[in-house]
Amino acid sequence: MHCHPELIDHAIEELLRYAGPVRILSRTAMADLYLNDKLIRKGERVILRVFAANRDPARFSHGADLDCVRRDTAHFTFGAGEHSCVAASLIRMAAKAITQPLIERFASMRAVSAVDWQGGSTFRFPAGLWVCLDGE
Repeated sequence: MHCHPELIDHAIEELLRYAGPVRILSRTAMADLYLNDKLIRKGERVILRVFAANRDPARFSHGADLDCVRRDTAHFTFGAGEHSCVAASLIRMAAKAITQPLIERFASMRAVSAVDWQGGSTFRFPAGLWVCLDGE
């Protein structure tokens, strides 16, 4: 990324797709509807597995892989349409504001340990992310 800072937006979208904070969402059906020949009745609660949708091989080529130069990053991390997260733009802006100075200052970064995740089945976030930053 240091050599290609113009890819930061793509990389952030890919990280949100691959390891976003939202794991599952739920919705209540507003009317009876069929989805893949399955009847969902008005009032029934539907669980949406965002993490699975974001790695669906029918939607993302090599969806289980993190690819920070991936171009097709239209993911479901913040929902979609009228049910999308109102803070999505703020989260993207904050991620870029935190990440861009590190990319500009350091030639490389590497994880020194596995990500320590915290949270539950709905939301999760890194409790710790230890990296080694190397100058030029």
